[in-house]
Amino acid sequence: MNTWIGKITTQQVEQRVANGPLRLVNQTGKKVPYGIKPNFPVTRQDLPDLNATTLHTVDRLLSS
Repeated sequence: MNTWIGKITTQQVEQRVANGPLRLVNQTGKKVPYGIKPNFPVTRQDLPDLNATTLHTVDRLLSS
């Protein structure tokens, strides 16, 4: 938990949004021949929740 709090306070939001899905897949994903597959669907709201930001911010970053 301390590591996560340290990251959200020191990383820029762009870095957090980019690293959030990677961290999730690395922790819970299943290895397949072409990489790592998430074991469950990720909703639109999951990305901001993973990265301590808002849905509006994530949408703005992903659209740019």
